[in-house]
Amino acid sequence: MPQDKTGADPRYTIIVLAGGNATRLPGKLALPIEGEPMLARVLRSLAATGAPCLVAAGERPPETVTADVAVVYDEHPGEGPLAALVSAAVTIQTPFFLAVAGDMPGIDAAFVARLVAAADAAQWPDATVPRHADGTIEPLAALYKREPWVAAARTALARERRNVSAALDGLRVVYYYIVPEDEPALANVNTPNDYERLRSASNTRDGRS
Repeated sequence: MPQDKTGADPRYTIIVLAGGNATRLPGKLALPIEGEPMLARVLRSLAATGAPCLVAAGERPPETVTADVAVVYDEHPGEGPLAALVSAAVTIQTPFFLAVAGDMPGIDAAFVARLVAAADAAQWPDATVPRHADGTIEPLAALYKREPWVAAARTALARERRNVSAALDGLRVVYYYIVPEDEPALANVNTPNDYERLRSASNTRDGRS
């Protein structure tokens, strides 16, 4: 892996999406996970990759983001994660970016390293996207080549397609096949039940009842 003078991989920037309305679990990115706010945990874990990292926000700064983390505001708030990701992607300098959902508190540098290795093996395609055994994909834990992805995303938005996966049309996509050790890294917290399951699993690991 090539590195710059800081030890970081100069090929990609990490963009953490943190601008959603979270109607099913309001304020979820500030909820504690093992004593740490969810979004702060995600950012700390990803900082271990050494890659530059920024937060894609809505109209106001997300809770728990510290002053040393760059924040890019959505140019089209309310139009969904694809539009928010475009607003952030056009600001970066690296040729690739890693898109990460802010509600994946288990994401870590080890998962990112496995994904980057898959991109390396495929000679860095337009998109390296995790895929489950049942065929479902994780477009918000994926590596994208900035310029072709932004063009595809803008085309999708012009057609009123707002899902992040819509931006894969016309791109050279390589799938990273998810292994069991990836599952905790890719678990989303979308509902109160998701959060309670995560807390219960954490308590079980720590030996608490």
